[in-house]
Amino acid sequence: MIQRVRAIDSLVEDYSRKYISTSYRRNWKKVSEKHGVVTVHRVNFFLHWFFIFKLILAAKCVYVHSVFNVVFALPAYLLRKKIVTDVHGAVPEETHAQGKSVRALIRSLAERVASYRSTALVCVTQRMADHLARKYPNSAPPLILPIFNTELARREGESLDMPRNIPPTMIYAGGLQIWQNIEKMLEFAVINKKYKYLFLTPDSDSLRARALKYGDIDADFFSCPHSQVAEYYRAADFGFLLRDDNIINNVACPTKAIEYMAYGVIPVVLNMGIGDFEALGASFLLLSEMGDPPDAAEVSAMRRKNFYCLERLVEQYHNGSAELMSLLV
Repeated sequence: MIQRVRAIDSLVEDYSRKYISTSYRRNWKKVSEKHGVVTVHRVNFFLHWFFIFKLILAAKCVYVHSVFNVVFALPAYLLRKKIVTDVHGAVPEETHAQGKSVRALIRSLAERVASYRSTALVCVTQRMADHLARKYPNSAPPLILPIFNTELARREGESLDMPRNIPPTMIYAGGLQIWQNIEKMLEFAVINKKYKYLFLTPDSDSLRARALKYGDIDADFFSCPHSQVAEYYRAADFGFLLRDDNIINNVACPTKAIEYMAYGVIPVVLNMGIGDFEALGASFLLLSEMGDPPDAAEVSAMRRKNFYCLERLVEQYHNGSAELMSLLV
């Protein structure tokens, strides 16, 4: 969420604005900090609800980041203020998948309120907008705004025809959360010896120990700051992006996929249903197809399609940003 908040904030950096950071269990003492044209209020929902209410009443427009925060801003929805809700994904479904049924119900109700009472719903993908439209017919209009480092898509295409590694290199860069399907990567690596494997993760020692249980894998395990990941991407051919086929992933826009494509790394997936990538012309590879690596001509053609997809995403970003600014200021 922090990346999304920063991205939206950068659009309005020259305008006076106030942030409310609200908690049920913390911020017993209200703290207000002013940084130039930005004021940040850290408050407790129960102790400072009247203060929150006054800020909402005085606001020209209210921007709510995620369904998680809809309850905190409930007066804005009930009073029909100009309110923009940044949906941040399929929150009720994600909460239910975590086994938190009561919270999932509450967040489902919050999502319904936001869908029918918002001025606009900001979505990272068209599939997210379509998902909400199916759940809540005749709800608020969607605004498609993918958030990513647009500078990535302005690279000069040096990755298009870069030399192939022998053997081809398969990379993974990210955490070890269960939904990343790390075990599937290791299972693939121990069977498929035609690739060299590179794993970049904050807990590289833990992953190295897990890999030993699978036998002999030609792999390197590293930890590095995100600022250094690019040099490893430049040395890779393919990248693991093993998201399960469910609504949570189907409506998402993973930053990892965009980073892979920007550096000429072909994403390797379990299914083609991740976000809007297929609709935007991206070219991914199924893990089940990777027994034999594609030849250099195929890889070059896929990179070209992926660069075109990035161009379309940047265009979508600029159009969405302009539309959002017309609502906010």
